[in-house]
Amino acid sequence: SLLHNYHATKENIRNSSMKVAEKSVTVQTITLDEFCEQNRVKPDFVKIDIEGAENLAIEGSKATIRTHKPAFMVEITENAGQILSYFEECGYLAFSDKGRRILDGEVCGNTFFLHETKHKHHIVDDRLRVPPDIIRYST
Repeated sequence: SLLHNYHATKENIRNSSMKVAEKSVTVQTITLDEFCEQNRVKPDFVKIDIEGAENLAIEGSKATIRTHKPAFMVEITENAGQILSYFEECGYLAFSDKGRRILDGEVCGNTFFLHETKHKHHIVDDRLRVPPDIIRYST
């Protein structure tokens, strides 16, 4: 995790069948906004799976979200309410990994966010409609 002492790291190690030694490594990071600007990238889809640092990634993506409105899949492990509120403020709708619209704020795990106007053709009767030619996600 990018977060020091992230609580789920120890649980993941405990649940694995491997012996794991903890080690800290310093890595250089860049925000999605910086990457897109430097490389003239206009993303259509963004996946965030960074073990508790979701808010950091979203904070570094705000210009991209406002400008390009990509679809997102966020594995939410921390701060679910903040993440849901931010995307809702930006005009996004939340969907479970089963394609059902999340209306009650019960966000956890893999959550999809689609912009209500840009991606309206993928939303039918409060469900996420995936065209048959798209690879389906299954658990």
